[in-house]
Amino acid sequence: MSKSVEVEFRLDASCEMLAVYINGKCWREGNYLDFDFVRDVPSLLDKLGIENYEEEYSYEDEEEE
Repeated sequence: MSKSVEVEFRLDASCEMLAVYINGKCWREGNYLDFDFVRDVPSLLDKLGIENYEEEYSYEDEEEE
């Protein structure tokens, strides 16, 4: 079964503002600095109903191999 979701990113570059709309409803709005890719993407994926998870790892351990 597939699910259709409409995501719209509204940008105002002159004011450095961004608004993210999901199915026509504002999910989050703010200054570019209010958005953090690492923090916000899992929350956005959850809101969209996309299964995701975080896994801890050590970059330094993998670098040594």
